[in-house]
Amino acid sequence: QFFVDISNLFNRRTLNFDGSVDGTDFNNYMRSLHLPESEFYSNIPGDDRPGAYRDYDIEYQPMRAITSIEDFSEGSPPDPGVIYYDRSTTQFIEVSGEGFAQVDGGRLSKVLDDKAYIDMPNQSYLTFLNPRDVFWGIRLQF
Repeated sequence: QFFVDISNLFNRRTLNFDGSVDGTDFNNYMRSLHLPESEFYSNIPGDDRPGAYRDYDIEYQPMRAITSIEDFSEGSPPDPGVIYYDRSTTQFIEVSGEGFAQVDGGRLSKVLDDKAYIDMPNQSYLTFLNPRDVFWGIRLQF
């Protein structure tokens, strides 16, 4: 007899939240999601849900929501590697020279489509459990 034993046939990926290094790892992941707009948290609005993920071969692009550009006049300088979402104007901006500039539309679309903004848990080998496994063999009976 020939046989094939397949577990998780459709390779369904379920995010494992036990792969967090510490309490901040899980919180950073949740804060990076673009959840639906709510009065209970100030985030970048979107349609993500807990369990959304970024492929590890896609480089991480941090994005943060700010109330307005005036947030930086209080002494905390902006980070040049971050894309900021200005909640007052609903625009994506980044540091450019001495000020801010709107993020290029093509680049922004790629970041959003690839979900490059999601801060994945640091222990990647624990992120997804139950991968697809295929076992095949030959059974001989005498």
